[in-house]
Amino acid sequence: MKKNLRRSTRMAALFAVLVLTGSGLAACAPSSAPGQATTTLTISSMLDNASFDPADLENGHRVSFWTPLYDTLLVLTPENTVEPGMAEAFEYDETRTVLTLTLRDDLTFSDGTALTAADVKANMEHHQQGTGQNNFMLRGAAISTPDDRTVVLTLDSPDPALLTYLTMVAGVVAKPDGLGTDAGKDNPIAAGPYILDTKRTQRGSVYTYVRNEHYWAPEDYPFEEVVVKPIPEETARLNAMRSGQVAGMAGTPQTFTEAEKAGFTVKSKPGDRVGLQIVDREGTMVPALADKRVRQAINYAIDSDGLLRSVQQGHGARSAELFNVESIAHVPELADAYPYDPERAKALLAEAGYADGFDITLPQNDTDNSATLVGQQLGDVGIRVTYRQEPTSNYVAEVQTGRYAMFSNRVGTGDPWWDIQKHIPTTAPWNVFETVDPELDALVATARDAVTAEEYEQGLHAVNAWLVEEAWFAPFFQADRLYYTTTDIDFDVHPQNIVPYLRDYRQAAAD
Repeated sequence: MKKNLRRSTRMAALFAVLVLTGSGLAACAPSSAPGQATTTLTISSMLDNASFDPADLENGHRVSFWTPLYDTLLVLTPENTVEPGMAEAFEYDETRTVLTLTLRDDLTFSDGTALTAADVKANMEHHQQGTGQNNFMLRGAAISTPDDRTVVLTLDSPDPALLTYLTMVAGVVAKPDGLGTDAGKDNPIAAGPYILDTKRTQRGSVYTYVRNEHYWAPEDYPFEEVVVKPIPEETARLNAMRSGQVAGMAGTPQTFTEAEKAGFTVKSKPGDRVGLQIVDREGTMVPALADKRVRQAINYAIDSDGLLRSVQQGHGARSAELFNVESIAHVPELADAYPYDPERAKALLAEAGYADGFDITLPQNDTDNSATLVGQQLGDVGIRVTYRQEPTSNYVAEVQTGRYAMFSNRVGTGDPWWDIQKHIPTTAPWNVFETVDPELDALVATARDAVTAEEYEQGLHAVNAWLVEEAWFAPFFQADRLYYTTTDIDFDVHPQNIVPYLRDYRQAAAD
């Protein structure tokens, strides 16, 4: 179906209160009343920036650094619909394997040079060849450019998440001569609403962005300047909010009550799946895990409702599913497929030949506040856990090397096909042991090749039911993504990211 919608623009009233932009955290400025004009938005990030190179960009917390510099080909709205961005129109053929993008005719890079289809193609191929965590998004796509404004992606088979990918890192465009260079990683020439002010930017401390005078839709971004401050420690972020030094931060259940008492605007949306990632499903390292009854026992052994209350303080939803509870793949009946039942867990272990249990080593990091309870509950049914400490900064890299048969994990959920691509194929980053199951592959293929929306939804439900029955995972719950702003700034919760994209911030309406 052809989309030819114009990208909605912000009203002129979307101007916000002045927020301090200095690089230090010692000084502060008084906050203006809602409705008063502003020039600067300052937000915090729990992570520092890693790289501005398109192939290395990440979703999650780091979108705060790259969304000022980069526009995207398509845009994901707060309602989870895809609309035009730099591509003013997009259309699939009848097979849904050929996607045609028509670029706007007024696109330029921040240096004033025209942005053409050839530039988009160069970025897409750079993305495919990169080693970043999202290089799978355009995998297998052949890219052609019939003319300067047309980009055609030809796929071997339908990819139901492709449009969503083009609203994220797969849809950014930097000037090709900087791709893969040090300059491109530190200060790329891009086509977004802002450029990096290098004189007022210091890695690890503050990133300052000023308007790109060549940007095609400045009305969508009401702030003259944007400042992002990496502040890893949550209490420090909250104190910076209280003193007016920043206007936005990612929160957690541990600071939710404080944020509400401080009068901040607090919004949330279910998003991050928290639980145990069972990856050695063929028993290569831990033979017991090859038996689905053992994997089911692990699910029954964990008091997920209790963990949701104690660890997440109730901010989330109980779910045994891979998929987001607000996605079309969600099946309500599967949410509590494995209620807490230690006796059932013991019985399943005995049926599988492990009446005396077995030993397993799991990694642990400083942010995992469920490890003690999980280890205890697994131990209660005979699964004896030894924890090995891994540094938080290197945790993901370590668990993806195949050193562990199972590990605690927190992974964002969103578009169901995106979730499948992150977990199911042998090339998926979280299918660490490259497990293959013909029955699952057939179900995935049926969903992929569905002709109607109803068939696609039914196909996803079948995949969901199979994964839950086979206990490929042991999810505890889906944690709410919490975000706070000062009362003079309003925002939309991104439907598939833990923090808002820059376009999601605006001035709070006056009372």
